[in-house]
Amino acid sequence: MASNGPRSKIELLLRLTGLDAFVPASRVFSAVELGRYKPDPALFLHAAAAMGGSTG
Repeated sequence: MASNGPRSKIELLLRLTGLDAFVPASRVFSAVELGRYKPDPALFLHAAAAMGGSTG
């Protein structure tokens, strides 16, 4: 899960919808923590790299 929102909001919404069972905290990425926001692709590149994907 990659979002421009703060981690606390992302995790709250995942809990409220029951999706937290499918998205572990280690797979939550927040632009607030990275300090780079849309339309900058840095958040999605960071998430892909953290999950073992290619970023280039």
